[in-house]
Amino acid sequence: MFYPNTVLGFGVGASGATVVFAASTVLTTDTTEYTFSGHAIGAPDTGRKVVVCAAAAGTVTINTVTVGGISATTVAERASGVTFGEIWEAAVPTGATADIVVTHSGATNRSGIGVFAVYGAKATAGATTTSTADPLNINKNVSSGGVIIGMGTDQSTSTYSWTGLTEAYDEIVESATGHTGGSVESAITQNLNITGNISNASTSPVWIVTNWDPL
Repeated sequence: MFYPNTVLGFGVGASGATVVFAASTVLTTDTTEYTFSGHAIGAPDTGRKVVVCAAAAGTVTINTVTVGGISATTVAERASGVTFGEIWEAAVPTGATADIVVTHSGATNRSGIGVFAVYGAKATAGATTTSTADPLNINKNVSSGGVIIGMGTDQSTSTYSWTGLTEAYDEIVESATGHTGGSVESAITQNLNITGNISNASTSPVWIVTNWDPL
């Protein structure tokens, strides 16, 4: 079976970690707490990690994320001007959907999330690289059987393009904020070049790219 999110090989399968994009959603209400009701989180599995890539506009941060009532932990965060992005993860073994609640430190203008499910990976995320460059251009070490998830957001109505990762979502959160994300499975140990491009002139871009190593 062909796995389109695999670099230089086919699906990593039982010998390595795998990553599946579940869905992305945006909410445009100005508030502190956003509930993404009945959100897709991937197929249930005892080793599943639900990864939430959250983007918003404002000079606040995220205090908590829960997935089906299970508290997630912060993987990485980065802010630039009024743009901020964060990645959170939670071990959620049951259910194909769940309410995802993102609570900020104060009111923000909008919120968007991209959700991935990671299987067969170590208990916690590996190394993270963050950037506010436009375009993003990094080299990321990834182990054989490892996976990478990346997210981006900025204050524009641009579209995005990735190399090194397969884009999973690319959408406008509201008016002047966009967000994007992608992932890849690696069948070999390598130093992978990853780029992210924003189609129009961008204000305050934020990028976060994180590894998950296999068990």
